[in-house]
Amino acid sequence: MKPTKYILLLRTFCTILISCHHKPKDPFIGKQIHFDKELKLIFNQMVIRDIPDSLQKGKYRMITIHDATCPKCIYGKLNLVDQKLFSRLHGIDKMDVIHILNIQPGDSLYFRNKMYAQVKVEGELVWDRNFIFEESNQLFTPDESKRVFLVDPSNKIVMTGDPLLDPDCITRYNAIIDTISAL
Repeated sequence: MKPTKYILLLRTFCTILISCHHKPKDPFIGKQIHFDKELKLIFNQMVIRDIPDSLQKGKYRMITIHDATCPKCIYGKLNLVDQKLFSRLHGIDKMDVIHILNIQPGDSLYFRNKMYAQVKVEGELVWDRNFIFEESNQLFTPDESKRVFLVDPSNKIVMTGDPLLDPDCITRYNAIIDTISAL
């Protein structure tokens, strides 16, 4: 990687940090995450597979967490976040979009029969049957804005914020995306 790209990346991250200096420190920033082996990837027609190594590390990843048996969460959140706000990320080789769907075992048939057809996303769908992702990564929070975050290639959270709740977040995400795209 060229030195100018490192300087550009460092400058972008410093700008973000300086612009957020008035806010209290986010406890999720710098937190290492992982994908537990119990999580499953959902493909077309509800084919379920293990999470591939390619989603585990090595890329920047925009991760969102949703309650998948709630129609409002699917129509008004998951689809909107994927289609409108993160459409820039699709096709960038250095980035993945991953949506964690919380689906309790008792709600599996309901999700398969009623909700899955309503999911209109291009990002990867991960089936979480028992809040494993949030629990194993200690990400439980009542703050909805923390259910959307950016992870770097070493699996550390570098930014949190839901652009649907905080429109300024999209500007900060876009600055990082522009820097990553230029690398």
